[in-house]
Amino acid sequence: MHSAVFAQVPPSAFSGGDREARRRVQDAANNELLLARLSSHGGSAARGAWFACTLVALRHAADPEPLVATGRWPGTVLAAPRGAGGFGYDPLLFIPALGATVAELPAEVKNRVSHRAEAARAMRLLIEQVWRP
Repeated sequence: MHSAVFAQVPPSAFSGGDREARRRVQDAANNELLLARLSSHGGSAARGAWFACTLVALRHAADPEPLVATGRWPGTVLAAPRGAGGFGYDPLLFIPALGATVAELPAEVKNRVSHRAEAARAMRLLIEQVWRP
């Protein structure tokens, strides 16, 4: 199952609107379903989660040695959403090291410390070390 369509929202729920409007409806449904499924889990230790990013670089379609870099951003799933920024599960993932949900972080902070930023840094190092451009 893809996390972007965790809650299988029927097409009838999307009465017109643009792509972003449809995404907001889907995101709200996904968050609601996640919270419902986690409602029986008490403390924050049982609600640990993370965002993950995997990047793959190929020199060509049949590259026998692709480069693979990953990044993880650990946090805790809150019992209710907080913050207005971001998308998807951002309002639910609390990052203890930053004292905020992903949706509460300024874009410049998020872009510097996120799972995507970590994976991009790792990929850059791999490219420099292995391919030596």
